[in-house]
Amino acid sequence: MKSKDYLAIDWNSIVLFDEKSPSGLSWSNNYKFAGWKNYKRNGKPSGWRLEYREKAYYCHKILAILFLNLKDNNLVVNHKDCDPFNNSVENLEICTAKENSRRQSCHIAKELHPTNVSGIVGVSEHTTLDGAKYARAQWNDLNGKIKCKYFPYKKYGKTEAVELAKNCRRDAINLLHIQDAGYPLVKD
Repeated sequence: MKSKDYLAIDWNSIVLFDEKSPSGLSWSNNYKFAGWKNYKRNGKPSGWRLEYREKAYYCHKILAILFLNLKDNNLVVNHKDCDPFNNSVENLEICTAKENSRRQSCHIAKELHPTNVSGIVGVSEHTTLDGAKYARAQWNDLNGKIKCKYFPYKKYGKTEAVELAKNCRRDAINLLHIQDAGYPLVKD
């Protein structure tokens, strides 16, 4: 599917910045016929978009064009605080899709996978075929390849295994941050 060409539209003639609007935008006097709505991902509200000429456009991307000098349709807009409803310009940043994917989780997820035992994205509990349990730290390396390190409960105990996995992931993410791989710095 081809992405919409946000840059081909003169947004300054269509919308106005409105800090009182939940989306961050309001219609200019010339365009009051289209609608606003929060869009949904997996059936849950996950941000604001506007409908213009029978197409839906993400409000945060329009704000980035107007205020952050976004000039490339292939770049995306990240919400720094991971709240897709917070479209304040200070909360938005332009990045690549890869960087946005890494930043989306903020490393503390709102909805964690059922195997997650730590509250940290990428640290989870797994069971081997023989019933042994372990904590697993997981991350993607510079080439996008999944990397894992395992900490058996039998060897460390559950609490220590989970802490070791959290520290392992934090250290791996921070190293990737230093290598400018698009991960934010993770603090203790």
